[in-house]
Amino acid sequence: MSRAKIVWFSESGKPLKMISLRKWVIQCFLGASVFLLLLSLVLIFLTRMYANKMEATRTKNQQLNERIAKQKEQIQSLENSVVSQNKTLSQLKGKLRKSHKELQEIREMEIKLRRFLDLEHKKPLSEEYSHQGGFTMNGTMDFVDISMDGASSKIQSREVVSYSLTLKESLREVVRSLERQKDQLSHTPSVLPVKGDDIWLSCNFGRRINPMTGRREFHSGIDVAGGYKTPILAPAQGKVYEVGKSRLMGNYVRIRHRKDLRTTYGHLHSFAVKEGEKVNRGDVIGYMGNSGRSTGTHVHYEVVDGGKARDPMQYILDRNGETLSLR
Repeated sequence: MSRAKIVWFSESGKPLKMISLRKWVIQCFLGASVFLLLLSLVLIFLTRMYANKMEATRTKNQQLNERIAKQKEQIQSLENSVVSQNKTLSQLKGKLRKSHKELQEIREMEIKLRRFLDLEHKKPLSEEYSHQGGFTMNGTMDFVDISMDGASSKIQSREVVSYSLTLKESLREVVRSLERQKDQLSHTPSVLPVKGDDIWLSCNFGRRINPMTGRREFHSGIDVAGGYKTPILAPAQGKVYEVGKSRLMGNYVRIRHRKDLRTTYGHLHSFAVKEGEKVNRGDVIGYMGNSGRSTGTHVHYEVVDGGKARDPMQYILDRNGETLSLR
């Protein structure tokens, strides 16, 4: 079998070294070297390809993260916008609800004025949208709910504008009637004879249990309680026709406003007018007290129209009088 010899040259003067190898060993060595070289090239190629893919993946991830961050910013911006719009919507709904409440109060006042002036009763919009109940709102504000005696109807928001315009025209008719009856109305008691925040209704008009006797009887007026010596005001023009004192009413004043219409104010502390004196609406006629048969400081206010005692609250047109609470 052929062999290959390898001559090794060492330092000068020294004998040569010779290595004798079989030929197949040399071939195996060369083959192994070529294989390792090719393997190294393949590994380098694969390493570079993996590195490129990793770099591409990192770049893609970075781009995705940037897009996600941008979308998060957009979402946050939209959420802030939604919160702001909801706040604005809530404010608008509050204003609209307040406007509806005002419309309702105006409508009720207009009805009361019509009854007071004996005018024909008119209903804005249709029969189903009566003054009973009130307005409520839905979330979209496209329509308004009107609650009536537990039921609910829906009208378009634009119909509320129609409601307002109809009510405005109706009030003009009331104003024209008021102007025609100006003199008569000036002599009609239309306000509460007591002013102030610290007053309250202590007894209604009608049947009641007498606090002194415990018996059920008819109360011909209303009792308004308040602070000691609170001024008592004339609710309309008129003439004082009686100033006196009785065991039941204590100190009292009576005013004749028209031939068949008079008012009485009882349990006063003292008087501010004399018999025969003319008074205008708002003039002080006396001061609240506890005289006569009384259980506390108050004024007994009585209206007699056509010879019959009437509920004074039916004559009170100002809102302050209507907000009195019974205690």
